[in-house]
Amino acid sequence: MPTEPVRPEVSVGNGAASGASDKPRQRSYDTVHVIGPGAVGRALLERFAGDRRRVIAVTDSTATLHDPRGIDPRAVIEWKREGRALRDHAHAQSMPSAQAVGHVDADVVADASATDLDRAEWTAALGAALARGACVASAAKAALCEAGAEWLTGEHRRRVGCNAVLGGTGRSFIGELPELQQRTRGIAIVGNASTTAILDVVERGGTLAEGITEAQRLGFLEPDPELDLRGTDAAVKLAIVAGIVTGRRIDPRTIACTDIRAIDLLAVRARARRGAATRLIGRLSGTGALGVSYEEVPRDSVLAAPCGRVVYEYRLDRDERRLHLGTGLGADATAGALWSDVRALAAEAASRTRQTAGAAR
Repeated sequence: MPTEPVRPEVSVGNGAASGASDKPRQRSYDTVHVIGPGAVGRALLERFAGDRRRVIAVTDSTATLHDPRGIDPRAVIEWKREGRALRDHAHAQSMPSAQAVGHVDADVVADASATDLDRAEWTAALGAALARGACVASAAKAALCEAGAEWLTGEHRRRVGCNAVLGGTGRSFIGELPELQQRTRGIAIVGNASTTAILDVVERGGTLAEGITEAQRLGFLEPDPELDLRGTDAAVKLAIVAGIVTGRRIDPRTIACTDIRAIDLLAVRARARRGAATRLIGRLSGTGALGVSYEEVPRDSVLAAPCGRVVYEYRLDRDERRLHLGTGLGADATAGALWSDVRALAAEAASRTRQTAGAAR
């Protein structure tokens, strides 16, 4: 990877932040900090190549590359495709990821990192970025589990994006959130595409191992496949939407889940023969109970989502329901959903800034 396209900022020595203020500043919303240059992050960086917005920093789990004048996205893509950590780059700055967010202080933070429910100080770092006036678009789920209800109902709500987190349905969710908060009486989601892909193989007579291989081939499995197999990923997504709708934090680790390795594969095939489907469904009941389990559903039910699609069903008062269907799955589609958030959030924030400046004059 050529070093010229990635120019170093002044070294920060011991890793201390380089003067990023905790107060909002005037922003143009054209600088971006990409967190996590894995498969999703690289697909996102590809979209920035030639875009007017500048990627001024990229952070992986080992280090950060930062240049206020801009970084060549394709150079970073090539570096990571070769399997090299950013800490091995001559211009890398070593500091915790949470500290790097404040140090860089980009207008937009695009979080394409893997979901880690035990990631220390990450939610606080993103919250501090929002407090400084930045936008946060996320494909990672942990911070939204912890602070989604606060962020999306408070002063930062117009600068937070969860489109990629919810399989491409996040912008619809946020757009309808005031109504959903008032009228929702129950939630049912089929939000985990990997288990649907596995079940499709099993329904056709394949083994569980063959189904897992197929989900991997399609790019639906999380970097840690156990999150999908144990039902944890579905529980996290349920915790996010249920927590935001009800205005409270829900720890996904408290939600009972069924491991796909514990289900009866013969029963799955029998249901398919009689025209039904099996899906992993996360539910919030009218009593507030939460759970994630495999259920039999009619093949013509909206919850019998085909492989490659997710469904978020909100049961409203007056026997109405609201459906959000998404196809933002796999690395490229997830990056596309994240990219749409980055563009929309930045454009909306920049427009509000111009309007405020014009009113002040």
